[in-house]
Amino acid sequence: MLADRVVPERQSKQFDILLRNITLSSNSFDLDLPAEVDDEYWENDDAALAFQQPPGKPALVASFNTFIKLSQIMAFALITLVSKAIFFLMRCNQ
Repeated sequence: MLADRVVPERQSKQFDILLRNITLSSNSFDLDLPAEVDDEYWENDDAALAFQQPPGKPALVASFNTFIKLSQIMAFALITLVSKAIFFLMRCNQ
């Protein structure tokens, strides 16, 4: 849900952020990022090895999780910059 709704909106708002507010936020969803374990390691005969990604082999979903985290950083930066720009514009118009 987070990637389907929030990330595309953040990307589309990069250039028109001053014109419209971001309507969706990460705070709107109470979701964890996907577990960084490939599908073939979900089930194992030994219960202690279930959901354990082998060391030295990054999970395929790790890049997706990193993309989501970078998107959150970008959203924070955009919100901070826009709030500063609005404050500056309001002071200049007085």
